[in-house]
Amino acid sequence: MLQWEIQSGAIQNSWSGQSSIQSIRCDAEGEQVAIVFGEWKNHLEHSRLVFMSPSKWAVTSAMDVPIALATIFEQADSWHAVDWKGYVYQFPFQHPTGRLPKADVSANTFSQDVEIPSLQRIPTETLPLPFNVDAPEL
Repeated sequence: MLQWEIQSGAIQNSWSGQSSIQSIRCDAEGEQVAIVFGEWKNHLEHSRLVFMSPSKWAVTSAMDVPIALATIFEQADSWHAVDWKGYVYQFPFQHPTGRLPKADVSANTFSQDVEIPSLQRIPTETLPLPFNVDAPEL
């Protein structure tokens, strides 16, 4: 990752993480950068999330996320993550709070300028139980 001065093009800082950068986003105030490390070809692996201070060019916190994230975004002063199936998680990313249409996941991942729809308009899908429920015998 490189930080450069726009007018001269001179590189001011550089930083590299442990694996491929999947997504990189800045918060609305420009005080925090969120970076998702992961491999988009393997949706079964977990992701690593790193927060950086752009003014100090230093990592402020990092965590492993148990899901493979496609992207991360800030909305209403809170970080949200989107997995490759379109499920949206609010920090600390434990349970899905909504879902984006699958067709929108890549657009949101690869473009900083795509507007994330309001989470209130995204219907939350009921996930199937991870086991079978048998009716009681009569």
